[in-house]
Amino acid sequence: MSLNWEIEKIADYEAVCLVEDAKGKKCLSHLTDALIWNCLRVDMGSITAKNVDEYIRRTLLVEHCVGPVLSSGGEEYFITEADIRSHIGLWTNAGEKTKTQFHKALVEAAEIESSRAAARRAKLKELEEQAEHDENKLNKDKVA
Repeated sequence: MSLNWEIEKIADYEAVCLVEDAKGKKCLSHLTDALIWNCLRVDMGSITAKNVDEYIRRTLLVEHCVGPVLSSGGEEYFITEADIRSHIGLWTNAGEKTKTQFHKALVEAAEIESSRAAARRAKLKELEEQAEHDENKLNKDKVA
């Protein structure tokens, strides 16, 4: 299923959401694009005056658990409250989850990522030990 979105209800959306590319063509800013996709990450289909505080809270949680989706000048860029508030009116067809459902999904995702990270660390340690063993064997063979 495609992710559909609308930005026309964002106040001054052309100035907030659009930038010119190298050819002078209007396109989405990286921030607006990130916020559109972020709707999937935070399980909220829109940013409204009524739900903006919850959208901000969920974004902060996700970015601190999983990491930011944006970078600027090679540095990680965390989406700010002002970034989100400037996009009130954004709509997507992303599904909605309650706070409880969102928290449960976030904990499950964090547990999966934690398990993957532990497995990566174990594999890295195994590879380092194998490399050290191989290097020691090569050094012994050179001496002999």
